Amino acid sequence: SPSGRSYRYVNPQFYSQSSYYYTLIKTFVNISCLFYDFGGGK
Repeated sequence: SPSGRSYRYVNPQFYSQSSYYYTLIKTFVNISCLFYDFGGGK
């Protein structure tokens, strides 16, 4: 069906975009934790 074909075409792009944002958020959280540790908030 056309919707199935279009879903298969769009899905990898959506997956790579969402994993990109996931990595960005994870990196931001790790940096925030580093600043928190450096601030003496252990």
